This record gives sequence, C-alpha cells and structure tokens, in this order.
Amino acid sequence: MNKLKSISTFKKLFTSYFFCIAISLSFIGCKKDAVPDGIWIGNARAIDKDVYQANPYIWDFQEDSLNIIAPLDGGMEKHGWSYESRNLSIDTFEYSEAQLLLTQDQFRLGAYYFKNFNRPAAVATLPDTLSIIQILEGKNWKTRDHLYRFERKGKLLMLPKGESGAYQYCWRIRQYDQYIFLIKSGTPDGNCNEYVQYLEQLVSFSPDYFTTHVWENGKMIERRYEFVKEASPEYITHSFQVCNPYLYMYAPWHRYYYKGTFYKGGIYTIEKKIEEQYQAVYKEGQTGLIRIRFIVNCAGQAGQFEMLQLDNNYQAFTFDTAISEQLFKITKELQDWIPGKNDIGIPIDTYRILTYRLKNGKVVDIFP
Repeated sequence: MNKLKSISTFKKLFTSYFFCIAISLSFIGCKKDAVPDGIWIGNARAIDKDVYQANPYIWDFQEDSLNIIAPLDGGMEKHGWSYESRNLSIDTFEYSEAQLLLTQDQFRLGAYYFKNFNRPAAVATLPDTLSIIQILEGKNWKTRDHLYRFERKGKLLMLPKGESGAYQYCWRIRQYDQYIFLIKSGTPDGNCNEYVQYLEQLVSFSPDYFTTHVWENGKMIERRYEFVKEASPEYITHSFQVCNPYLYMYAPWHRYYYKGTFYKGGIYTIEKKIEEQYQAVYKEGQTGLIRIRFIVNCAGQAGQFEMLQLDNNYQAFTFDTAISEQLFKITKELQDWIPGKNDIGIPIDTYRILTYRLKNGKVVDIFP
C-alpha cells in the first residue's frame, strides 16, 4: 500500500514538473526578440571605462535602408542592413550577437568601445521649430546646475552654478521625423560645426519651461529648463575653455593620449622668449626644477596652468617668488600653440608641460 502511494506521489510530482517546464518553454518560444527597426537616437560613445563622448547621430532603420542622420548639419548617409539570427550586418560589416545589446528601448553597438542609442522618448504636442526658436531667443533659462542664455544668431552662454564666468557655445533647433532636438556645439574660437554635445530631445515645451531627454552620467535623464523672470547676472565669459568638457570629465589623463601639440617655432622660440624676458634672480641655493603643466585646447589656446617646484632630488621645494612668479607669468603668455590631433586628424585638447631647470636662480635648461 505504501509502495503504491509512493508511486502515485512520484507520478504527480513528475507531471507537475513536466507541466512547469512546458509552460516555461512556451513563454520562451513566444517571446518576441527586439529588432533594430525604426528610429534610434545616439547618445554616448564609450572610449574607456566610464569615459564617454557624444554620439550625436540618429539611426533610422527602414525596410530598404539604414539612414544615418547628423542633426547638426542635416547630412544623411544611406547603408544596407539586415538582422538575422541576432547578427546585424551593415553593408559588408557584421556585428555578432556578442557585440550587440538590443532591447525594446536600448541599442548598443560594439563590445568595449561601444556606441549607445535609445528609442525616442514619448513627447507631448510641441510647437513648430520656428516658434521654439522665437521663445528661446534672448532669454535666460535655468536647470539644476546651470544658467543658460540662448542668444540670437545661435550663440549660447552657459554659466555653471556657483561660478562667475560663463562658457560660450552655439545652439540650434533641429527636427527629424516628428522629433525635435536642442543641439549644443562649438569651440572657443566660434566654430559651431565641431564638438557636438549630447543630443537633447525635446519632450515638452511651453513659454515658462521645457524638458529634454538627454544622456548624463552614464544614463538617460529628463532635464528641466525654467524661464528666468528675474534679472539675470552679467555674463562674463572665461578667457579659456576646453573644447570637449565631456570627454575628460571622469578621466582627465586622457589628454595625454594624443601627441602633436607644439609651439610655433619650437622649443628654440620658447628659449629665446625666456632669454629676453626673464630677469635672473641670482641667489645661492635657488636650484632645482620648476614644472608648469597646462592644457592647449583645440583652438591652440593655453590655460588651466599648474606649477610644481622641486629641488635637484625631486623633493618639494619653494623657490623665491621673484623667480617662480616670473616664470609662471611668462609661460602663461605663451599662446602661439599648434593644437594636437586625434587619430583621425581632428584638433583636440591636450596637456603640455614645460620644465625649467635652474641653478642659483638662473635658467640653465628648458625641456618639455
């Protein structure tokens, strides 16, 4: 009797287990894989761990072609594509399943150095682009961290919270399909067609506030801009700014990765300027090294100077201020730099170092 009961219990358990497996498999079999059709908005491109730069392109997977749109200038490229067995082919290049992350809302292309895209956010009814431009122009708008002034002719001033100096960029409003984008770009020398920042898709818009969907700190967020009704502070622009503030936000040492930054006329010209301008302060014991590090931006401007003073044993040392301040001032006035370039020939921000070797207050050598 006990044996028959055990067999009956086993049959029930086996039947229940088999039923659960069958149900699970049916769910898996019915699950619909995400496919990369339709519109995707580029947000970030990874260049190292937690280090990103903007990926300002729209990819529109249509039935007969992949359209890659650059919203900044409206340019478009057409490519062939197919997606089979979770492998994506674009023209003759194929991305395997291991190189893709594809969900209903996110599309990531590449493994370590990936390009990231997201589906457009749901939007409220928006005004036309001309009306948006007219509302923004000449007014001040504040976010959680910044104050912006959208000036006419596409000039944009950005004042970080707690700072007195503003940074200068360019701004535009662009539309693709039903989606409207706020585009910020530009270099310190006024080139609006370089260094596009993260695309901001307009989600809602009114004369009092508007919101955008944008990449920030490794994820998509909603950013709110509120119209500033009270008098805004006077905008005083920085005399120096880097061209790409995002690229080095988390890892500033990346500026070392690129070479080719040099002074017009080379080290010989720098030596001549020191010889002509430095008034030697002859003092026994004023011997060692003064190292001055700075950034040369993509426009060839130098800024963000830092000074380190060492003795001949490379220990911390303090020179007479008549020596150190004089060399620091002369170095800051060296502004005829040729900017470095990345591996595809685009001028970028790079670090430079000038080191002065002194003996009893006299500069005896200069080296980079």
